[in-house]
Amino acid sequence: MKTGSRIIKNSFSLIGGHGYGTMINLIATAIIARYLPLKVFGDYGYILAICMTFSVVTDMGTNQIMIREIARDKNRTQEIFSAGFLLNVLLSFLTASLIVVVVHLTTKGQHLTNPTYILTIAVLIYMLGDNFDIVFKAYERMKYNAYLKVIEETTFIAGIITVVVLDLGLSGICSAYLFAYTIRFITGYLFTSSYFFKPRLKWDLPAMKWILRESFPIGMSRIFRKTTFRIDTILLKLFRTREEVGVFHGVYRIIIIAMFIPRDITDSLFPIMSRYADGPKESLNALFEKSFKIILILTLPLIFTVYMASGWIITLI
Repeated sequence: MKTGSRIIKNSFSLIGGHGYGTMINLIATAIIARYLPLKVFGDYGYILAICMTFSVVTDMGTNQIMIREIARDKNRTQEIFSAGFLLNVLLSFLTASLIVVVVHLTTKGQHLTNPTYILTIAVLIYMLGDNFDIVFKAYERMKYNAYLKVIEETTFIAGIITVVVLDLGLSGICSAYLFAYTIRFITGYLFTSSYFFKPRLKWDLPAMKWILRESFPIGMSRIFRKTTFRIDTILLKLFRTREEVGVFHGVYRIIIIAMFIPRDITDSLFPIMSRYADGPKESLNALFEKSFKIILILTLPLIFTVYMASGWIITLI
């Protein structure tokens, strides 16, 4: 398949999967916002911000390095996957510790303890499941990423509806995340084993150190970027009321969900760029310029549309 056709196919696969995920997330947000009292919805937004902010420590940019190396040399897939996965496992312990410490320092009551623990485990399982996403992207067979997204989001909305029907509260909502992310992890493993390779984990400290060293600058950049996305919710929790946190989170959640289009296009391009980086720079520059123009063409109308329809969207959700 030609490079252009492959980019288009993979971009539409990722956008299709995340488009479905966006629709489900908006529905889920509307259900949760109506189900939880405003104070509790503020608590939900706060622990979600904390967990998502610190989840980047589990990744630390290893995803990009793994995709780059596998895309360049498929024969190293098993080695790179094993080292990256085990490195993520080690970093996940640091992530969990940071989340627990921050939540205990910034909240006075114990009403958030159990939901935080449940959501922390869910987020860590999600981050480890990203290792299977990496394989699909590196092999440029991103229809499997779309399949995973559809399965994950369908399981999630089913879990949320069950929580509301059974009135399981905030802990139940966090458990819906845990259930959906666990199904995603299992499905990703099955796809990888069936269509790519049998994952086998082998302790390789030199390879793990190399991946961490290569990914560290990317990881620091991701930490600062993630912090800018979530720090406002955390600061609101420290200085304002739980109700105000809930109102802000409900609106801001829409913006975060809608960021999938440029991300999906760049994800579909990254494996190709990784290979082009070893060749003539003219090809890499041309690909970069075209992709940048495509992202602008797709995102600028979306920004304008959301701005004009903001009142209708807020009322609906």
